[in-house]
Amino acid sequence: MTDFVKNLHNHNQRAVFILDAGIGVTDNHWYDDYKSQSIFIKSSQNPTENEGNLIGAVWPGKAVFPDFWCDNTKEFWKKGIDQLKTLTEFDGLWLDMNEVTSFCPDNSGECPNFKPTSPLDEPADWKAIFNPQFPNSVNL
Repeated sequence: MTDFVKNLHNHNQRAVFILDAGIGVTDNHWYDDYKSQSIFIKSSQNPTENEGNLIGAVWPGKAVFPDFWCDNTKEFWKKGIDQLKTLTEFDGLWLDMNEVTSFCPDNSGECPNFKPTSPLDEPADWKAIFNPQFPNSVNL
């Protein structure tokens, strides 16, 4: 990714990354490290499951959503952006889907038992798409 951004800059172009507020819950150290710290929106339907966090479905599949009214969430978000900045240079961030948006099939907004309907909804498949063995992919 760093070479890609350098190439953009060499051509007087800018790199603006899109961040979605939905944090994947499957094999994600960000969720594992913070799930019990009350920084995600809480569930009223399932308050005793998943540390009480509301589980929805967005691009990474099952996801939680930061509660930006909580001071600790702001620190969590800042830490993530700072870490991203150490991985590669970028010129801006676009916070996409900054409201709680969920692709739950029953439109409840909450779907802790979500099963992806597309193979592209699985994080493992995204890793395959961004695999360097594919010549037209982006290596993250």
